[in-house]
Amino acid sequence: NRDHTGHFWMGGNQCIAKYSWDTREITHYNASKGQFPEGKIVTVFNDSTRMWFGSTEGLLWYDEKNDSISRVNSPELSGAVNLISAIDTSWLIVSQPYGIYLMDLPLFTKTGEVKLFLFNNANGFMGNEPGQDGAFTDSKGNIWMTTGTEVVRMDPQKLHFNDNHLDVRIAQCNGKPLAYGEQ
Repeated sequence: NRDHTGHFWMGGNQCIAKYSWDTREITHYNASKGQFPEGKIVTVFNDSTRMWFGSTEGLLWYDEKNDSISRVNSPELSGAVNLISAIDTSWLIVSQPYGIYLMDLPLFTKTGEVKLFLFNNANGFMGNEPGQDGAFTDSKGNIWMTTGTEVVRMDPQKLHFNDNHLDVRIAQCNGKPLAYGEQ
């Protein structure tokens, strides 16, 4: 992926590299040297304002001002991120195994606050394990995404931004099953 300054970005196991084609300079950001959080880089995405990185340990972004890689501090985005895309400049799409999150980009850019909306099989996003670094926006604005079970078409005009969240159910405690009424 190429950023707005003309640098090409690549990611791999415990490392992110920024390359300048013009100067032939390469800058490495290594997890072992504390230059970015742990994890393997799975996907790289440029939303025209910043570089985003999906890793096995969550969502990361390049902080141009500090020339560093930072983690998005959100428990919902701490799992493996296999797909990053965007709906214009308003929403960042981030995959998680149980659905996709849409993150309010203007709010994050302005304040650093992470505001998320979850879309999964409970509210119309039917694919399982979305991602595999497959997303494409067609000429009509539909976003096509790969999942472990199917290709999903999402029409951003038809999204309903309710307070979507996961319901946590505890079925065991200390290895012992809980009765249904105690959950």
